[in-house]
Amino acid sequence: MIELTPEQISWIEAPHMRSMWGSTYRVTPKFIREALGDGGRLLGLQTLNSRPDYYVIRVDSNWQSAHSFDSKKECIADHTNEIYEAIETECGNAADWMDEDPPGNRNAPEYGWPALDTECGSSWFDYELPEHMPEPIDNMLTVR
Repeated sequence: MIELTPEQISWIEAPHMRSMWGSTYRVTPKFIREALGDGGRLLGLQTLNSRPDYYVIRVDSNWQSAHSFDSKKECIADHTNEIYEAIETECGNAADWMDEDPPGNRNAPEYGWPALDTECGSSWFDYELPEHMPEPIDNMLTVR
């Protein structure tokens, strides 16, 4: 299992700028403490309703990014519910907010980020910590 120091976790969860579709956004990722499988791989997961914000979770190092011809290999997609459950256990579920009037921005803190919102699906990517962690971005305006 990948063991992360408190400093590494703080760095993962520090606000930073991220580009999506030609716009730049300030995002604050959420590190999920529960490790799945052997916990040997860091995975970034973003739901379509909360992007560009994303979660970072440790998953099994043998889970493949896509189905392969080798039927013995498991795909991350086969474990989506397991990943969602780990996130929901730690962060709650945005569906609990659906009875209230949500603000116009589904990513707004009032709506519940980092509460999990999987209504429209999700995507994932390999997440790698840099060798030398730069200073987190502070006091930066969000450009939307």
